[in-house]
Amino acid sequence: MLRHALILATLASILSSASAFSCPGVTENGFKPVCCMGKDGQVALNCIPAHQMGSENPTWECNAGPPYRSQGCCQSIGYTNPGTGMSIYLCSDYIGP
Repeated sequence: MLRHALILATLASILSSASAFSCPGVTENGFKPVCCMGKDGQVALNCIPAHQMGSENPTWECNAGPPYRSQGCCQSIGYTNPGTGMSIYLCSDYIGP
């Protein structure tokens, strides 16, 4: 029982720490809302699609939990490092609230 309570508390903490964001104006250029393992400036690593909230004027959130904590408006450059398996993404400077 205690174990289930801890799991639920952890999940609630992760979900509440996820903040909604948007990518206005950049989606037309191929950038998509994503959650990444790491992001430094305009370069991100190993991104997955962000979770959509709402259908009209949607916002996005990173609720997959660790290690996908970095959010951004990014697109793959099509390269994966053969030594590490890490894929590289190019990100826009702008992320909306």
